[in-house]
Amino acid sequence: MRNLRETLEEHEAGIYFGSVVLATLVSQVVPGTPELEVGINPAIALMLFVTVLQVPLSDPR
Repeated sequence: MRNLRETLEEHEAGIYFGSVVLATLVSQVVPGTPELEVGINPAIALMLFVTVLQVPLSDPR
């Protein structure tokens, strides 16, 4: 059985795309979502940070 990390890395683009689609649908259906706008930049920063953590600094090929 493959480990969770390999599975998530394989489906990473689909997970991000699905998250954006889901967020768009929720923002159109649920009232009061503009107040959640303050969380967008921290969420993007967290996703970028997690992505960068996967790049080994000692082997920049």
